[in-house]
Amino acid sequence: MSPARYSRHRLANGLRLVTCTLQESRAVSIRAYLDGGSRAEPDDRAGAAHFLEHAVFKGTRRWPSARQIGLATERFGGSADAFTDKDHSGFVIHGPAVHFALFAEVLADLLIAPLLDPGEIERERAVIAEELRACRDDADDLAKTQLERLLWPRHPLGREILGTQATIRSLTADDLDRYRQLVFSAANTVISVASPLPTEEIVRGIEIAFGAWSGDPIGPSRPPPAPPIGPATIVESRRGEQARFRIGFIVPSRAEPGRHTLDVLTTCLAGPATSRLELKLREELGLVYDVTASLEQYVDTGLLTIVAGVHPDRLTDAVRAIVEELRAMRGSIGIEEAASTRDYLIGRWLCAEGTDFHASFAGRDEQVFGCPTTVDAEIDALRAVTVEEMIELAHRTMVPANCYLSVVGPSSSVRTARRILDDL
Repeated sequence: MSPARYSRHRLANGLRLVTCTLQESRAVSIRAYLDGGSRAEPDDRAGAAHFLEHAVFKGTRRWPSARQIGLATERFGGSADAFTDKDHSGFVIHGPAVHFALFAEVLADLLIAPLLDPGEIERERAVIAEELRACRDDADDLAKTQLERLLWPRHPLGREILGTQATIRSLTADDLDRYRQLVFSAANTVISVASPLPTEEIVRGIEIAFGAWSGDPIGPSRPPPAPPIGPATIVESRRGEQARFRIGFIVPSRAEPGRHTLDVLTTCLAGPATSRLELKLREELGLVYDVTASLEQYVDTGLLTIVAGVHPDRLTDAVRAIVEELRAMRGSIGIEEAASTRDYLIGRWLCAEGTDFHASFAGRDEQVFGCPTTVDAEIDALRAVTVEEMIELAHRTMVPANCYLSVVGPSSSVRTARRILDDL
């Protein structure tokens, strides 16, 4: 397979476009990334970004109903989707490349000309309220939200992306349109397109669809507050057969150097079947069904989180085992262990292919770093990570003063678990 080729363009209205040519594919993936996300919302309109993500699919100027929007892509085997994150929103259309021009027009109408009909918004309000209830019922989702609230209280990073039941009830069509006018603009958007089509055809199609769009980039986000000095805990006590918990550490932001070292360190800790915590907690101690690690990096902070669920009576055993492994990681990481973790991540990059992967990879890199890298560049950066860099990062981040525990479930042993963190 020929390597993907990326090229960058900027339209006269400030919209940034990244194209990726995949000669062997018959599909096209178009993604739009918009700066802002839930961080751009005022506190009294929390959830507006996510609500708007739903609302634009209820009708646009050219396709005035949800059914018509769906048929515009689905009749050709395509699909349209969207998502909201803390610092950005995204819209995706994927389908046969021969229909690229139509898909670009549909995406443009979603972003530029949604109807935001009050009746449709009222109906969707009930749907989003149910989505929020589902999140509240999911112990792992709740543990994540609680951990973020502990770290960044009274700040958008510390609240649920969906908002609250109160804000969902109060948001109006005018509220959603104000947020749209703030965030949905050409200068605030990256479009990425991966397909077999000639670059000139892609640029021309995007210019036709988006060329009349205008608007300014959004201003800088409000910086988060300093997190409390750890160890610190937050508990949502509820009955259940399992306690879901998260142990979090503040880590460098994506603007700081060392993100590949952080990737290798996180993967060495948890995720693959041969990672430290998987071998210790599952294979050796039989405490958990699975244990994972997640990594979130923003422009001004980052969060590494260990995620697991255990029988409530074994919570302290699990926390103690994790603390022991973290201490061991600060003391020593073997050359072979680091190499096998790097090889695992490199293998994942080598397996990454397809139009949607490349549209996502190139578009998000352009949005975050101002220039897409390549799969080969990512692999080279992973190969360059050293054991010494990993240990230094572990020493800097995996310490009691930077350790935070969130538990959802029976809470009788949480106080003991909190004391164990002092031994980190």
